[in-house]
Amino acid sequence: MSLYYSILNRRAGACTRMTIQRLRVELMNQIVQTFPNEVFVHSRGPIQRNCLRLKNGRKIAVHVCRSKPVGILGYVWVLHPPGRDKGLISLMAGASADNKTLEVFYILPPFSSARSPSEN
Repeated sequence: MSLYYSILNRRAGACTRMTIQRLRVELMNQIVQTFPNEVFVHSRGPIQRNCLRLKNGRKIAVHVCRSKPVGILGYVWVLHPPGRDKGLISLMAGASADNKTLEVFYILPPFSSARSPSEN
């Protein structure tokens, strides 16, 4: 039985990833359509994720964070380390409890390039 549940959990995880990716693309497209001459989608090649580029050249990383239940407290948003987005201002969008819609938005300062204590 545990193999069966393992396969179901992986499938559910893949569906959540695809939903979060779709939400990110939709959010970026909506921002570009709202400000057509001010914001553009900037492609950074096949390895790095696209980001937004403002008319003045500033780049904005876009992070859509899935929600994760945490017992009786409700849920938290999972924000992964920025990777190649270090140094960019970030738009963080938090998904709803069911990860189907976006419910909160934050502008975050650039992530530091310093290592966290756990990486030392």
